[in-house]
Amino acid sequence: MDLLKPPPGYRLERTVLTTYSLDLEVLLALPLAVLAQTDAGVEQLLLDPLVLLEAIREAGERIQVFVDEAGIAVPANSRALYGALESSVHQVKAPNGGAFHPKVWVARFVRENEPPLIRVSVASRNLTFDRSWDIALTSEATPGKKTIAASKPLSDLLRRLPGLGDETLDDAVIAGIQQLADEVQRTAFPAPEGFDSGLEFHVLGFGKQKGHWSPVEQATRVLAIAPFLSDKALQKIASLASSESLLVSRADQLSQLEVDLAKDWSLVQVLSPTADGEAEDGSQLRPSGLHAKLMVFEHGHRASWFVGSANLTDAAFTGRNVEVMASASGPKGCAGGVGADGKLTHPAD
Repeated sequence: MDLLKPPPGYRLERTVLTTYSLDLEVLLALPLAVLAQTDAGVEQLLLDPLVLLEAIREAGERIQVFVDEAGIAVPANSRALYGALESSVHQVKAPNGGAFHPKVWVARFVRENEPPLIRVSVASRNLTFDRSWDIALTSEATPGKKTIAASKPLSDLLRRLPGLGDETLDDAVIAGIQQLADEVQRTAFPAPEGFDSGLEFHVLGFGKQKGHWSPVEQATRVLAIAPFLSDKALQKIASLASSESLLVSRADQLSQLEVDLAKDWSLVQVLSPTADGEAEDGSQLRPSGLHAKLMVFEHGHRASWFVGSANLTDAAFTGRNVEVMASASGPKGCAGGVGADGKLTHPAD
């Protein structure tokens, strides 16, 4: 929920979220997170149900969620408040017949007499309360005047969202999304500390794609982490490494593969069962385990990281699914660098 928290002096004006699956209880929590930043806190709003309902409806207008047409989970308990958020949820489908699978948050914060601040988060987590291990890459910056080539793919995705479903969106919603797309296109998003490039966005699943997507042309070493796998996609990524390669996935997925992993990968590992820890009351049945999607490519004295929604599957890498990945690069370094060196030479259980 901290991703919706405005910087000091700012307020959240608009946010667009994409997800493959959606827990309606999470959707209800998002407006409450927005309301918690207002002068009237959630505790005060709860004292008057009518005021709370109107406040949630108003906060919900600032949140637009685009979810795969088959991805909305039916809640166990019916809540009247879900109806107040109906206009915020838009079911969409991937144009190439796969899944609408990106997990991106784009938020616009405003402050009087100041330019807007755009925050982007590209993640592996859906809008659910899963207990899974996930990863997210978040950045924020102010739009400039010139088009930023590295940000244009994300801007293009935002522009296409209103046309991916059967629903006709309100003109005001479409205009707000188009404005956000225009500003994203003019924003150079910085990478985390240790990287010396800006963020670059990669969107798969639009248009016709020949063969499997190649994140880089070649690499010395490769680290790949994903919960879901397919033979050809694995071979594609492994073929990019001229030296060592490390794969981290789930035991049930590894057991279904037909390829000889030992031939293509130097080391194959799974997440330790103890990593999940003890479930809290009421969360034992929620999905857990590895769900992060991450690739690190070492080449020369540099390393490139890719974080986002794409599993190591044919559906993701051939463009059947709509996916979003963000990448950044920097020096490998011996200490404080961004290479996968330590992960390959000193692997965890």
